[in-house]
Amino acid sequence: MLSAQNIGIKSLHKRMLAAAAFSAAAFFLFSPSLSAQSWDWHTETADKAGIFTSIASDKDGNIHLSYSTGEVVKYAFRPAGVDSKWFTMFLDGGNAFTDLTLDSQGHPHICYTGGVLRYARWDGSKWDKQKIATDNAPIGFSCAIAVSPDGTPHISWYRERSGQDVLYGHIKFAVLQNGVWLIHTLDFDTQTGKWESMRIDSHGNPVLSYV
Repeated sequence: MLSAQNIGIKSLHKRMLAAAAFSAAAFFLFSPSLSAQSWDWHTETADKAGIFTSIASDKDGNIHLSYSTGEVVKYAFRPAGVDSKWFTMFLDGGNAFTDLTLDSQGHPHICYTGGVLRYARWDGSKWDKQKIATDNAPIGFSCAIAVSPDGTPHISWYRERSGQDVLYGHIKFAVLQNGVWLIHTLDFDTQTGKWESMRIDSHGNPVLSYV
């Protein structure tokens, strides 16, 4: 599990977008009555700018965020607690779609695009970053990530063009097995999978929805 002490926070990137405050919101149920629920939203500023965000909460109530500022990809962490503060760190360069999930230990796994599909995993002390689908095909749309209970990461993404710059337009899927990414095309219908979402079922199998 991450903590404020072992994150190794780097200094904020000096060039932030002049955008409206980027806020993370958490809701709390006040009324115990199922027939008359009342919701109150609590908002916090996690960073000065943020697009293509993804959020998850671990079993201890710590909050994890991935996002792009338009120039760099970042990760933010908020320890559980009423007076806790947000800690942010630079993850990679570029403007990218992001998706974040947590493994059984509460460690974040992030996929992000921006020309190249990348995968980042926090191992408890540092980030392990890899490139996936490393041919010349540009990856410019969203990705989805899920981690099985045994720690196996699964990633899907939309591949718009081939490495030869020919229209391809199919959803792709990769799973890490024995240190090697095994990549498949999931759907050969035209232009499928530009926007996707993925979860793991009770048997540890990935389940996807997509356009």
